[in-house]
Amino acid sequence: MRYAISAMFLAVLSGCASTAKWQHPARAGGGHDGATMALAECESYAAGRTPMPKLQAYMPVPAPTAYNTTGTISSYGNVSTFQGTTTPSGGLASGYATGANMGANIANAYALSAARQREAELTGACMRTQGWIDTSTVEGQEKFKVALTQRQAPKGEATEQSAVREWAAAVSTFLDTEAARPGGIDYRADAAKQAALDRYVKDLANDPKNDHQKMSWFLIEAHKRVLADISSSTK
Repeated sequence: MRYAISAMFLAVLSGCASTAKWQHPARAGGGHDGATMALAECESYAAGRTPMPKLQAYMPVPAPTAYNTTGTISSYGNVSTFQGTTTPSGGLASGYATGANMGANIANAYALSAARQREAELTGACMRTQGWIDTSTVEGQEKFKVALTQRQAPKGEATEQSAVREWAAAVSTFLDTEAARPGGIDYRADAAKQAALDRYVKDLANDPKNDHQKMSWFLIEAHKRVLADISSSTK
């Protein structure tokens, strides 16, 4: 019974792990060699970063000091036969050692499981930093599809999308900075000034002489023109 309990704990603990299926958007359709090599390197890294668990020592079980024999006697005329089973009886010391060893089995199973879990986490982190995606889950499969689509997009389209995101970030940063400045203009709250800023940005962008300018330059120059309009209207 005690061995069955220990085996049950080991099965439960080892059964918590799941098998990852790694794919890389830059190596789609290239076979499994790349994933195998990357996984081997990450597993080696994880093993080197995971300390060996401290396992409980096992107590030696004393040799039996007595034996118990049970059985039945069968008689046929003048002939009698005995069939029975002899089992060792180790006494209190043997029972204590056996119980302690069962506890050590459980503790060691937990320690080994914790070490394997840490190795798995480090391995996963290592793979993700190299761009690998675990597609063993629905969420991972969707993430891989998005990454693959973005990578397979035409170069011009990808560049345009990147420029749109960069411009949106530049505008947001400028508006936040200007609104937070003492005496600054909160363009988000002032529709008229926002329209004027937008008009001046477009005028500057349509001038070929400004093609070499940075994004922030257009916002700053347009803002200067808005300020000039405000100054002239108060005179």
